[in-house]
Amino acid sequence: MGNFLSNLLKVAIVGGVAYGAYKFGEQEGEDKGRRSMMNDSDKEEKDHLKDLIEELEQKKNKTKKDEYNLGLLKSKLMELEEE
Repeated sequence: MGNFLSNLLKVAIVGGVAYGAYKFGEQEGEDKGRRSMMNDSDKEEKDHLKDLIEELEQKKNKTKKDEYNLGLLKSKLMELEEE
């Protein structure tokens, strides 16, 4: 009987530690989500990128460098929108 209670106590302790780790991770995830909210500088950067993209798309005689830069600007904008 004593062995059973000992094992039950061990299971309860391991369960408590696992639950505590889960709650800690959940709280850290919520905090990180709040920190990653878009601030004004992110919005300004997105607006600036959109303006640059629009300007390059409207350019009539695009060089290869323009096409390359356009692709980079679009990928950067997509990165910022995913955050």
